[in-house]
Amino acid sequence: MTRNFIFFAIIVLSFETFIFHKHFFTDDITRGFYSTQFSYSQIETIISHQKKYEWVGYLLIPILYLIKILLITLCIYTGVLLSNTTLLVFSKIFSAVVLADILFLIPGVVKIFWFSFQRDYTLEDLQYFMPGSLLNLFNPKEIEPRLVYPLQSINVWEVAFWFALAYELKEYFREDFGKSFGTVMASYGSGLVIWIVFVVFLTLNFS
Repeated sequence: MTRNFIFFAIIVLSFETFIFHKHFFTDDITRGFYSTQFSYSQIETIISHQKKYEWVGYLLIPILYLIKILLITLCIYTGVLLSNTTLLVFSKIFSAVVLADILFLIPGVVKIFWFSFQRDYTLEDLQYFMPGSLLNLFNPKEIEPRLVYPLQSINVWEVAFWFALAYELKEYFREDFGKSFGTVMASYGSGLVIWIVFVVFLTLNFS
């Protein structure tokens, strides 16, 4: 069953990536984004390289997906061990994470539908838009770059993921949802904060 969910998630992620590359991240969008930074020939070189190595992005999808699931599972597993509750099998936590992570496929679908009805948008609009996130309450171009990712990360899908994961694991906490949610918040939540701080650090250093 877990393998089926993993296969389904990878297929959907690949499909979403294909749709964005073919229908939204067009050459004109790319030219508009780089028009004030590079010459025409340089922009055409960038577009050429993007098309040439587009296959690498598809190759990385299953790799990055599995790394993400493994890291989340490790966080939760560590939290469970420290909570002195019933010892969980790693594979069971892995399965719970895979199932709950299906929620993160929804924003991509929503994003596709949203931009399908937009007439005028830029590459920045495509990059910054995150359905159901706090970032939608601000103009990304008017706030500090270091705040963009944290605001994107605080979204309804993230909250739903926490609740779904806690629900999947509550049977190992004697059906105590509060304790299950607390473990998820302490373990995965800590890992998420560390990751956000890391991304902000990179943003500050490369901006």
